[in-house]
Amino acid sequence: MKVIIPKIINSGITNIMLKPLTSFGDIGVNNSGFWGDFYVDTEEKWKEVESAYTDLFYEFANLSNEFPEVKLLSVGNELKEFTTRRPEFFKVLILKIKADFPDLQLTYAANWNEYQSVSFWDDLDFIGVNPYFPLINKETPTVDEVKQALVPIKNDLTELSCSNQKPILFTEYGYRSIDFGAWEAWNLGDVTTSNHNFETQNNAYIAFYDVFWGEDWVAGGFFWEWKVLFNGEVNNPNENGWTINDKPVEEIIRDQYKG
Repeated sequence: MKVIIPKIINSGITNIMLKPLTSFGDIGVNNSGFWGDFYVDTEEKWKEVESAYTDLFYEFANLSNEFPEVKLLSVGNELKEFTTRRPEFFKVLILKIKADFPDLQLTYAANWNEYQSVSFWDDLDFIGVNPYFPLINKETPTVDEVKQALVPIKNDLTELSCSNQKPILFTEYGYRSIDFGAWEAWNLGDVTTSNHNFETQNNAYIAFYDVFWGEDWVAGGFFWEWKVLFNGEVNNPNENGWTINDKPVEEIIRDQYKG
């Protein structure tokens, strides 16, 4: 991170969020491979996990002392089982980090099917949501169709923000350039170059911005994803993943972040 952060700053970005994605290997009871399913079955194991987790997130929080451009830290990402089973741990962790790093704002990145069960929103600066909702089961939905699917979600998030008196930050949002890209993202298979669908990606992003951007309870968002190229790697815009590089949607997104 100490190598990457200066590069980000030198590119002109001066408001940085750190959102560590934690993988727990095979120590959990449910080794599904998805961090949201992770939990352990004894108090001793929980204490070990929580101690290591605290140390890790203090390392990230300390980066805000070295780089004042780091203004926001997410204290977790899509850890549904962990946050549900051990909410007091997260409350204590949040209070400790706030006490030791008073200038660092905090959020938690809840998955689309998790945010309603998080019990420590009051302790954070932002309600974080990764809005990968399955919206519409259609190869190429129109902008209006996606907007209609987003309306009840918007209503729910509006209520969540109002009831907690906290703005909502979309801690990770995006759509694949693939058929059914506004449906169940986790079931769309591996990224290939054989069947891209730019229109689905474009329409989903446009609908998302039309529905959410401009709402006073929305603090903003971080899109997924911009592909960073290393060692002469060449970008292929025909890849049907979440990347936006050199795809038509790139200009749509740029327009939303101008000025």
